[in-house]
Amino acid sequence: MCRLSYLRATELFIWCLVSVFSFSLAIFSTQSFLGLFGQGHHDDFFTRLLVVIIVKSLILIMAAFLFWRFAVFRSTRIYLEKKMDGEVAPSTEEPTPLEKLMTPV
Repeated sequence: MCRLSYLRATELFIWCLVSVFSFSLAIFSTQSFLGLFGQGHHDDFFTRLLVVIIVKSLILIMAAFLFWRFAVFRSTRIYLEKKMDGEVAPSTEEPTPLEKLMTPV
């Protein structure tokens, strides 16, 4: 289980490095940024702008997804470890209908 956590953290770290590299490349040379994704053949300014915006948006969306995935995995792992050690107290409240449905019989 711990090995999977390191794999997710490494995946997030590598993606962040690639994102930072591509964004810094886009700041200094838009042509190189477009060439990185095989879109350097566009000559019209608005087409180039649109392609850059789309690619940057995709990078940000994927980075947000990987961060969310890592954060949820990590918090779930910590909760389950605490539950296994008996540190999480059972709830004294009346369970909601959804919790009743999710509780195994």
